[in-house]
Amino acid sequence: MGLHFIPFAWAFRERLFFWLGGLVCVLGAAGLLAGAMDVAHAAEALAVLAGLVILIVITLYARGWFAPALPGHQ
Repeated sequence: MGLHFIPFAWAFRERLFFWLGGLVCVLGAAGLLAGAMDVAHAAEALAVLAGLVILIVITLYARGWFAPALPGHQ
């Protein structure tokens, strides 16, 4: 459910993996809970949403949103 991305943040020193893993994990847990409560199609919908979140986060990364600040700029 995305938890495997979090160690990548440490190993590769990339904030992208921390955010990616955290967001996908939260969405996966929400899908599991909704599915366990018999909410119709909730697990499937949240799985699709998690996939969209992955695409959005990777697009933001490609556009430089996770780049470290320039020295002297915060």
